[in-house]
Amino acid sequence: MEAFVLSPGGDRIDHRRQTAPGEGWSPGGAFGEPDTVLAATPSAAVDATGRIHVFAVTADGRVRTRVQDRPGGGWQPWTSFGDRAVDPWA
Repeated sequence: MEAFVLSPGGDRIDHRRQTAPGEGWSPGGAFGEPDTVLAATPSAAVDATGRIHVFAVTADGRVRTRVQDRPGGGWQPWTSFGDRAVDPWA
């Protein structure tokens, strides 16, 4: 299991993962992009291969995404999810 939390003001995402089913949690740490403010709590979904995809909307309306290298593995860098801006406050 993995957990993501957004700080008040949207300037920091933290991430923790459960070390094994029914066990404790990793110490966690920063998961977002430095100097990027988010408009809302990120969403996460699991694909057919078991990798988690995290989606976030920045304060300027850009959608960003980050995906695991493999199920339970490390994370690829944040990338743009299209060029079209959305209204982050709608």
